[in-house]
Amino acid sequence: MAEYSTLNHKEISEILVQYNISDFESASILDGGAQNTNYHIVTKKGEYVLTICEKDTLKQSLKQSNLLIHLEKNGFVTSIVMLTKKGSSVSKWQNKPLILKKFINGSVIKSFSEKQYYLLGIELAKLHLISPPEYLPHHFSYGQEYFHEIEKLAPESNFAIWLKEKHEYILKFIAPDLPKALIHGDIFYNNIIVGGEEIITIMDFEEACYYYRIFDLGMLILGTCAKEKKIDLICASNIMDGYKKHILLEEIELKSLKAFIVYAAVATAFWRFRQFNIIYPDIGLKNHYLEMKDIADSMMVLEDDFFGSL
Repeated sequence: MAEYSTLNHKEISEILVQYNISDFESASILDGGAQNTNYHIVTKKGEYVLTICEKDTLKQSLKQSNLLIHLEKNGFVTSIVMLTKKGSSVSKWQNKPLILKKFINGSVIKSFSEKQYYLLGIELAKLHLISPPEYLPHHFSYGQEYFHEIEKLAPESNFAIWLKEKHEYILKFIAPDLPKALIHGDIFYNNIIVGGEEIITIMDFEEACYYYRIFDLGMLILGTCAKEKKIDLICASNIMDGYKKHILLEEIELKSLKAFIVYAAVATAFWRFRQFNIIYPDIGLKNHYLEMKDIADSMMVLEDDFFGSL
């Protein structure tokens, strides 16, 4: 896991001076973030989130902050990046990139109302209509293009056998004419801020890329509609109703949605298995992947064109 940075009052004050902010009052570390340290900063005039990029290079951090600026310019509501006095979206502390964003008021919830699921679908469609910047990667960071790693890292494991089987299934639905878009790629409930019944804000675009938009829809359904290791199909339907307010899915997408929900679950299981069993072994999280494995398996009982037939 990331080696988190600890800042004292003086260090935070010196960082904020770069942004022409001099009324700093308090700071506290925010939970979450596998790769970054995040501080909730309170000043007399406003609240902010200070992100210390523990693993990313300056170039990678600039791409991340520039993407948020690109989204803001295109009317998509998410984290707003603050610029330094010199007009830069990224500053530095002890050679680590820093990004300062406005704090988003609201809360993280695990279960949404029917209206909120509908609004999530609308927000996802709005995102997919934004033109993708040229610097976005054209692959998903833990997508099927990387599944082969398990064959080298844990070739004899039961997970490797299961992953190969599911990969063969997923490949049947990855067609060259599947529409692509700017996608978030990781919209789980903890990447969503809810401000009352009507305000939904999707944040944390670290995995954003130019990829299949049906994958993003599958990941959103996985990340918000999973209940007791199964997908709540009524919640998924509400998301789809919101999505089609702005984008009508093509027939090839509808017929492959079930497979891409499976894909999203398999990809997440792959990331968790690799992360907590191989890269950063963690006895407490070694079986964390099983939840996603169970969801993928439970989806397999549906007909392949289940969503296309609705």
